[in-house]
Amino acid sequence: MDIFNNLKSFSRSGQDIITYGWLQKIGIENKIAVEFGAENGIDYSNIRMFASLEWTLFQWDKNYSNQYVVQENINAENINQIFEKHQVPKTFDVLSIDIDGNDYWVWKNLQYEPNILIIEYNPNFSFDKKVSVKYDPNRSWKGNVAFGASFSAMIDLGKKKGYTAVCSIAHDLIFVKNKFIPNSKIYEEKIPKLPNYIHRQNGYNQFVCV
Repeated sequence: MDIFNNLKSFSRSGQDIITYGWLQKIGIENKIAVEFGAENGIDYSNIRMFASLEWTLFQWDKNYSNQYVVQENINAENINQIFEKHQVPKTFDVLSIDIDGNDYWVWKNLQYEPNILIIEYNPNFSFDKKVSVKYDPNRSWKGNVAFGASFSAMIDLGKKKGYTAVCSIAHDLIFVKNKFIPNSKIYEEKIPKLPNYIHRQNGYNQFVCV
């Protein structure tokens, strides 16, 4: 029986299905998944699918609060305290980060270690640019290019934190801990064509080299 047959994807481009496929390769640790910003916790969620597999989900968002999502204004200073408050274990299976702003800085400061990480990158930059938006704990997205970090910046941060990028899908990168895939690298057929200009093309002055 195909283990994927009865799964309903909630992700925008199948990120949850791809993640589940990797979990079949590396193993499942404790059936815990964390997501921020989760918005309403359902539409385009990268972890909602795992609820049907009886996982424990932690979904947080700056602007939403409902039966699935707890409202949390996440930044680089408070991220570890929020994990501690919600009693998330130090290591767990899946983390999804999509906050349209300080994604790079929050991941950089995070002291918790998911086995698999899904994180949005900014496709408006070519591969030679390692940049992120300037850190501002109160940053909110204005519908322009001023969000997140470039592809190469995210790849470099992943290497520093002990992760390998195994997939690029839509504007997300999927990372796996190096211990599960030694000497691996991102699949060539998955590398996107960049830059891919999206959103209003103002806000480039809000980036710094990383």
